[in-house]
Amino acid sequence: EPNTVFIEQETDAHIAYFIYEGSVRVYRITPEGDEISLSIIGAQEVVGEMALLDHCPRSANVESIQKTKTLALSGEEFKKILKESPEIAFNLLLILSRRVRKLSEFVEEVLSQKLPQRTWHVLELLSKYFPHGEITLSQEELAQIIGATRARVTETLDNFKNEGKIQLSHKKIKIL
Repeated sequence: EPNTVFIEQETDAHIAYFIYEGSVRVYRITPEGDEISLSIIGAQEVVGEMALLDHCPRSANVESIQKTKTLALSGEEFKKILKESPEIAFNLLLILSRRVRKLSEFVEEVLSQKLPQRTWHVLELLSKYFPHGEITLSQEELAQIIGATRARVTETLDNFKNEGKIQLSHKKIKIL
């Protein structure tokens, strides 16, 4: 279901999850208790694999953004498949490489862009994961993903609405 945390930061890893349907948010919680969004991941991707590969505790939390279906694979089976199928191992390397690139771009964006540009980028990204591009998140949930206060995000969304860029209703945002 939406808002379900199924991987918790700093816990031991025993399972990798292949996202079959839906989307998830990957984030860390700082020692001060702040949430830092790292990425949004959707169907045909995997989460939880890093800790299985490096035998370290989970590096982040993973929470469903919308109703999400996953296929769970034990660590032993995951490693067995990687050893037996070089093609799957290579595809995993491609996925990890893309994630590093996306994370690098995200860090640059957070450090260099103002809130309206960051918000627009997140809206474009999220619209790919929701049916008909209609994002069904509260403004509070969206603010958590963007890394800003709800009040600032609401102000930005209102500006986008007034500019004719989005339609805005209760827990629904659609890019026009």
